[in-house]
Amino acid sequence: MVPLPGGRRIHVECRGTGTPTVVLVSGARGAADDWTHAADPAHPGAAPVPSASAVLPAVASFTRGCAYDRPGTTRFDGTRSPSTAVHRPTTAADGVADLRAVVDRVRDGQRGPAR
Repeated sequence: MVPLPGGRRIHVECRGTGTPTVVLVSGARGAADDWTHAADPAHPGAAPVPSASAVLPAVASFTRGCAYDRPGTTRFDGTRSPSTAVHRPTTAADGVADLRAVVDRVRDGQRGPAR
């Protein structure tokens, strides 16, 4: 969990080593598991599952990669992200501030060793 100003925290998952650090940002309502899960071609209607062929594991094979849960996102298993919720309404500037805090923290290596 990356601490943010105001006591909030953002869940970040980092894997791999090296530079540059690649930070993966999910689309609307997407959580970090967008980058760690993949669809099973044999079961096209099924929910995505953790996969070594997903984007984050692939990036981690050659450099450090990090994905984060924006506040208010839901994971594929239906659980809410552990990232601290934000007060509504929120703005694009709020999202940018969160992303900058995450990038600063993972770039500086303050997340500790890659997991």
